[in-house]
Amino acid sequence: MEDPYGQDVPITRQLCRSVLPFGFAAIAYLLSWMGSVSCNFVSIGLKAGTLEKPLDVEFGLWNHDSLSVYNYDPTTGGGSSDSSGLYLVQTCRFYSFGSSGTWKTAQVMSILVVLIGGSFLFVKALLTCGVFEMRHENAVQSVAFVLLCLFQGLTLMFLRSCKSLSELVRHMTDRNHIGTFGEVELDSNCELSSAANIAIAGTVMWFVAAVCSVDALLAERRNATSKEQSAAQESGLDEPLLI
Repeated sequence: MEDPYGQDVPITRQLCRSVLPFGFAAIAYLLSWMGSVSCNFVSIGLKAGTLEKPLDVEFGLWNHDSLSVYNYDPTTGGGSSDSSGLYLVQTCRFYSFGSSGTWKTAQVMSILVVLIGGSFLFVKALLTCGVFEMRHENAVQSVAFVLLCLFQGLTLMFLRSCKSLSELVRHMTDRNHIGTFGEVELDSNCELSSAANIAIAGTVMWFVAAVCSVDALLAERRNATSKEQSAAQESGLDEPLLI
């Protein structure tokens, strides 16, 4: 079957060149947004003497788990309780303090992905609807998706903030009297949580969108070259003129 680029190719290749770049980019944008706003990018394990089970204190790029101790109320219950009638509540809150250099870099990258990715997808939708036309659309699209893949990958620099996060957990346990449950122990390492896996998936989707866009760009250039050669042959200019 002949595709819009003038060559006989499988139907899957045609879809890759026309539909899939935008589809993969839309999925990548959704995953990137979810990874940025979630409260569970990484987690640090916490154990305290009489708690029923260990806790995973989770942190996102912009918000984190907050720990609070309350007196146990039989009418409401809940939380991770101990035998003394206290229970621990975890809530997700925005950070109220500064962050490290790598942490800030990850936050900036997440903003760039959301703003640039959202703007580009909006323009792409207008192009698809024929509202206006753009020269070198595939070239611009390829560069944009490569940059967004890079930016999204750099959000994973947040993983290098484990030491700062451990200090934050220590601060929360002291401020909120988590020691009431007994001696507090923290895991030495951070663990990837759901939002980090979503961010990694978003990076992969941006990369796939970029690959499909580059394939469409190369096909477009091959088609342009083929048309030039055909025009030259038809006009009898395919051979050099002898003077």
